[in-house]
Amino acid sequence: MDRPGCVCGQGPSCTPGRRVTSSVLVARLLVHWLRRFQAKALGGGFFASRRARREGKQPKLSAWRQSQLVQQHQSGEHIIADLAELFSVSRATVCRVLERHQNASVPSTSGGQ
Repeated sequence: MDRPGCVCGQGPSCTPGRRVTSSVLVARLLVHWLRRFQAKALGGGFFASRRARREGKQPKLSAWRQSQLVQQHQSGEHIIADLAELFSVSRATVCRVLERHQNASVPSTSGGQ
């Protein structure tokens, strides 16, 4: 049985001195939604860190499929358009994967000088 005037939903365990009114609940909800909106506007950092995961699109190709794509391109059997059709991705995706692989395998020649 709830105490009169209490909206916290705790039932008999509700303490009389600590009542949550509907205006407090609305204020808490408003603050929560404002934080969520702000987090979305700033790249999802606040809620992404709380959920311990990254926001954004999933990659089109897994790491294994990317390595297969690079191997087939290096063998010279397929051109970029063929690889795009074979892996069911766009030509731009194939070019990005090949560019990332090339940048990762080429060491920096600046040497700090």
